[in-house]
Amino acid sequence: MSASPSSRWPAESVAAIRSLAGEGLSGREISDRFGVSRNTIIGVCYRNKISLGGNGTLTQKRSVNANVPNV
Repeated sequence: MSASPSSRWPAESVAAIRSLAGEGLSGREISDRFGVSRNTIIGVCYRNKISLGGNGTLTQKRSVNANVPNV
């Protein structure tokens, strides 16, 4: 097993995480399969540029004052 360059995780495990994330599984669902914490999976995804959430898009938070007109 060879480790991926940006983590201590084996390349095969990172590929499996990439595949599961691509199928739309959440960080929690993937972490349950690997028997590690959700934050561990989030860290692996961050270091290996893997998007969680399935669609690969980021959502922006609306500003609290989004509906307040500028005066």
